[in-house]
Amino acid sequence: MKTEKAFYEALKYRDPREHIPLEPAWMKETWAQDHKIHKFLPNPYPRKEFFWWIYKEIFGPTRQHQGIVDWLPHHITLNKIKPEFRLAFVGDIMEMKKYRLLFDTSVTDFIADVDLLVGNFEATLTTMPKWVMDQRHNLEIIDQLKSLMNPKKILLNVSNNHSGDFGLANFNYSIDRMTWAGFNMFGRKDIPNYFLGGKINIVSSTMWSDQKDCSYMTRFTDRDQYYINESGIFNILYPHWGYENELWPRPWIVKLSHKLLDSWDIVFGHHPHVPQAVTAVQKGAVKKLLVYSGGNFTSGLNENKHNWGIILKCEIGPLKENPSKIAVGNVNWQFIQVEKQNLSRKIIKDEGPLMLVKTVPVTPLFQDVGSLDLNGHM
Repeated sequence: MKTEKAFYEALKYRDPREHIPLEPAWMKETWAQDHKIHKFLPNPYPRKEFFWWIYKEIFGPTRQHQGIVDWLPHHITLNKIKPEFRLAFVGDIMEMKKYRLLFDTSVTDFIADVDLLVGNFEATLTTMPKWVMDQRHNLEIIDQLKSLMNPKKILLNVSNNHSGDFGLANFNYSIDRMTWAGFNMFGRKDIPNYFLGGKINIVSSTMWSDQKDCSYMTRFTDRDQYYINESGIFNILYPHWGYENELWPRPWIVKLSHKLLDSWDIVFGHHPHVPQAVTAVQKGAVKKLLVYSGGNFTSGLNENKHNWGIILKCEIGPLKENPSKIAVGNVNWQFIQVEKQNLSRKIIKDEGPLMLVKTVPVTPLFQDVGSLDLNGHM
């Protein structure tokens, strides 16, 4: 008869009783507690926004405030720098529901030379049953995202309006499971930021939560706590903000963005589920990069309004004329389309339906943006 030690050795597992993990210190914090989960029509907005949100869900994206900001060309140099880092950003990584997910070579080639890809992990990885409005990732998302690039080069944000859909235990499991798979995670209150190369501080925050009592993700109101006010540090804010299904930012968001860039070096937003302007703001001698919404990077909804996004990469390094100041140099971006593939009935039956994520030069949401002049005017 095998001894217990031999039993675990045969399974190539360690005896779990010999390796009981200690409770992390953050579990004693007041924010590390579960909350009541609201299931009936949860939404992140104040009451006055609710019916407007329903209208947009039914009739699609609005064009209010059209032209309030200019778009940058697809390829532009904002500042003359000596490049030290290459970063890429995308928007919301939504649940795929019944669809398989495949990334076109136009996407993988675009990010092949970057040091880090940042995306918003909108859904919780869990096997728990879900309600209509919940966002739930299946285990397949691990290998699907690994097909993009080495997971050690992927940073996933978990601070968004769906963070509380399944409660604290499932939220923690989702973070742990993705971490075990090699991905970098941030957005819980004990991991509000990610530090790259000793110089780049990337900060997560959410303006909204479907679960009003959820306390364990980083909040937009706390963003300045995570800003590093030191010489030689480049601060990036990656906020979950704005309003769903609006193609142009509201004036107060534009005003807030400009104020944020008095201190932050890049602001790249997500949450609206549609792309919004890629632009830049002059602050002193430096042009700073601002993206109001990255839209959707993945989507399991076969709806044209939800199948568009932005993928952007930029070079970061010291200014040639002032090496003590770090800034953005070259910027390249493309629209993303999530497209349902026409497959035979047999393939769909045997393997399931498929969504392909690819870059495209233009989207019907912004038909003129593909032909911008060098000043970003249509």
